[in-house]
Amino acid sequence: MPNVFFTSDSHFNHSKIINYCDRPFNDVCEMNSVMVEKWNSVINREDIVWHLGDFVFARKEYEVEEATNILNGKINLITGDHDKFIEKHLKQCLRYFNSITENY
Repeated sequence: MPNVFFTSDSHFNHSKIINYCDRPFNDVCEMNSVMVEKWNSVINREDIVWHLGDFVFARKEYEVEEATNILNGKINLITGDHDKFIEKHLKQCLRYFNSITENY
């Protein structure tokens, strides 16, 4: 039986979030790497994840694909204000998530 997890505000690939939120990382590569490691140490492949906004700061589809391909779990995204690329390219990005719900 899969576990169900809730999270939000990962902000993968968002370099400025390090300063905005005083995150303890030197750069976005370090931040992404540590967050992926911690995520995958808790969440298994079959687990269900509800991500409640601001998943990835993306400008290109491959950035969404890269973030989701290395994370365990079946991710259901409720978009946040920094998920604009995903909302704009909903049809293409849906393949990377279990579901996407736009937050109006």
